[in-house]
Amino acid sequence: MSHLKVFCPRNSRRSGCMLVRFLILPPMLTQCHGLKVLVDLLDEDYTDQTELIVDTLNGIGSVFELQTPTTKNDFCHMFILEGLLDPLSSALLNVMGNSSPNAIEMKHKIIQILLIFSQVTQSDIHVRNAMGTWKIVRRLLRACELLEMECLVQMLKAVKHLSMNANLLEVLQNTNAIEILIKLLDEEKTGPHNTEAAQAGIIPCLKRVIETSSPLKQFALPILCDLASVGKSCRYLLWQHDGLALYLKLLEDPYFQVSALEAILSW
Repeated sequence: MSHLKVFCPRNSRRSGCMLVRFLILPPMLTQCHGLKVLVDLLDEDYTDQTELIVDTLNGIGSVFELQTPTTKNDFCHMFILEGLLDPLSSALLNVMGNSSPNAIEMKHKIIQILLIFSQVTQSDIHVRNAMGTWKIVRRLLRACELLEMECLVQMLKAVKHLSMNANLLEVLQNTNAIEILIKLLDEEKTGPHNTEAAQAGIIPCLKRVIETSSPLKQFALPILCDLASVGKSCRYLLWQHDGLALYLKLLEDPYFQVSALEAILSW
């Protein structure tokens, strides 16, 4: 990394901006290893090179907005090959432990990038495998425990995308996602969906989120509807908590009536 520091001396925001803007030019990205250099820059020491990392994050985010024939899926795939997710997820945890003026901006940018990757896991197996490692998922869940509501909503969208992949459910379970997210639910937040979650007490937590009109209601309702199709033991727990009555009430909601009807049909 010493050759990069020649271009980006400490406390030289202008140099950092110039380098990042140069790197995200389409010819640099495709012909001169621009993506790799961005990933390497992100791995710099956060305390020592805060402004450079801010510029680098903005640069990475800008890559996905470029008007080129290369799709977001392709850029995600290329970033995966350069090893972006490890320093990116690590940077998120580092930022949350910092109170610098740039911290809020950086959290939003990192989560925005992670959300793009989580969306791409639906269609790209390479991105799915990279995103679905124990280390990356565990960091995302750790972030959920520490983020304030506005950022948490966005991070939970990323976790929700991961939970929609059957191949990643085991990873979520192995990273204690159920315990972590149920703990969040007790603070009016949300969690994953399976029999173990229901047995651990997720149903009343989900109902509390819904009944109190929490901002995370949009996550709680689909999960609660999904529980009806998990199995008999789960439906028994739903019955104990008036789940069927809740599904019938949801038939009046145009946004969730299809999910509610499917849940009733699964009963």
